[in-house]
Amino acid sequence: MAIDYLMNANTTLYASLSRGYKVGGINGGFSEAELAADLREFNTETLWNYEVGSKGSYLNDRLQTQTALFYQQREDAQLRGSYQPLIRLALSTICTMPSG
Repeated sequence: MAIDYLMNANTTLYASLSRGYKVGGINGGFSEAELAADLREFNTETLWNYEVGSKGSYLNDRLQTQTALFYQQREDAQLRGSYQPLIRLALSTICTMPSG
């Protein structure tokens, strides 16, 4: 939803309110030993965006301004990352014999 208000021929004020989302889901592909049960599902992320601003043209179009203030309210952010289960590495010893 956006609202524009023309103050005069050179200046416009506006306001905007918008809501976006990403659906929730399931982190699949992990065994119970690799990923705890409470980490398997994730909630829907929502974002509310509030914005107000103005645009103006002055001095016979030699000066143009655009200003904006905005605030974003995010809930249940979904962050991209990776999970690496603990890998046990076998260490080997390499012996070299001096040539002689």
